[in-house]
Amino acid sequence: MRTVVAIGRVGASRSDEAVSAAAASNAARALAVRVAGECFGIGVGKAEIVRLEGGRPVLVPACGLSVSLSHSGTMVAAAVSDGAVGVDVQRQRPVRPGLIERYFAGVWGDARGRAEADAIELWSCMESAAKLTGLGIARFLREHVLHAEGSGWRVEASPATAEGLLAFTRVLWSDDRYVLSVASGRPGAIVEVRWFDADSASSASSS
Repeated sequence: MRTVVAIGRVGASRSDEAVSAAAASNAARALAVRVAGECFGIGVGKAEIVRLEGGRPVLVPACGLSVSLSHSGTMVAAAVSDGAVGVDVQRQRPVRPGLIERYFAGVWGDARGRAEADAIELWSCMESAAKLTGLGIARFLREHVLHAEGSGWRVEASPATAEGLLAFTRVLWSDDRYVLSVASGRPGAIVEVRWFDADSASSASSS
């Protein structure tokens, strides 16, 4: 299985709050098309990203590749894989202790002592896993459990189902401003990370 995650900034000279959601979304789609062409041989101009009724992005025409998109602040990310994949990028920001206890107690047990940075990393991992399964984050949290494994988290269906292991999610990269995570169908999957100028990718895609 091959998975490539492209990451870049939109409007690099602007502040984190200055980029519109529409501009960031367009840039993420453009990155996915670029990766499909440069890394998987899908001809330029022969692929585009559309969203299914539930909002899940897909490449058309169908080519057997999975796509996942994300944006936060000025950062955009796109994952393309020949297996199931989910990607998420989150801007580092304060997290209220009450939210940590509400959403993460089932994963961490006593979540009170966890740092805010840890909470953002785990939230990003949850988001990427939810995207892999095709579920919204609220339903994902109701129906799945996460267990620490190695450098990431093993995602399983809740005990009420018999689906078993669904995914493995982990942080790919983080700094004091952003967190990037990816979910794949198995532990230890090799993920290539590539940095792009998201503005130029978006311009090339629309030309």
